[in-house]
Amino acid sequence: DTDETFQAYVRPYRTIDNRIDGVVIAFVDVTERKRSERELKVYAGQLETQNIELGAVYDGIPIGLSLIDPDMRWIRVNHAMAEFSGHAPEAHIGRPAEELMPDFGASLVPHVRDVLDDGTARTSIRISAESAIEPGTPRDHLCDFFPLEAEGKIFAETKLERSRWSYFVDQEESECCGCTFCDLRRGRGNRGNRLGRRDCF
Repeated sequence: DTDETFQAYVRPYRTIDNRIDGVVIAFVDVTERKRSERELKVYAGQLETQNIELGAVYDGIPIGLSLIDPDMRWIRVNHAMAEFSGHAPEAHIGRPAEELMPDFGASLVPHVRDVLDDGTARTSIRISAESAIEPGTPRDHLCDFFPLEAEGKIFAETKLERSRWSYFVDQEESECCGCTFCDLRRGRGNRGNRLGRRDCF
C-alpha cells in the first residue's frame, strides 16, 4: 500500500462538429497536498491539546494573571485575578481595567499604560489595594507587567501575587496570642499583662 493520491478529471470529448464522441480522463498527482493536509490536521490537534493544557494551567494557577489590550480593556483574566473583583473571569472581557475593581484596577492602570507606551516590562511593583475577598482590608501585592506584541500591537500581561511580607503579617496576626511579648515585638507597646502565656516564645 502507498499513500499516493490522484485526482481524476472526466470530461466529454467533443468533435469539431460538436458531437460527443467519448470522454477525456486526466489524473493529477495530489499526493504531496494530501500529505500536507494530514500533517496539518495532526498539528492542529496537537495545538488544540496544548492550548487546552495551557488554559487549564493559566486558569488554575494561584497567581493572578490577565491580558489587557491597547485600549486598556481586559482580554483574558484567570480565576485568581477575578477573585479581586468578585466577578467571574468572563465578566471582565471587553471592560475597562478599573471598572470591576476600582481600587486595585486604578493602581494597575498607570503601570499598564507605561508598558503599552514604551514596550518595556515593569517588575516587582508593590501595590496595596483592597479586593472583593477582603473588602476594607488593603493588602500588599507584588505585580509584574510584561509587553506582548501581536499583529503590530502591544498588549500588557499582568502577574499579581500576594507579597511574602503580607503573608507573614497575616500569619503573625493569626498566631499572636496578645501577650506582652507580641505587643513589644510588633511595636504596639504593652496592651495587657498576659505574660503567663508562652505561645509566642
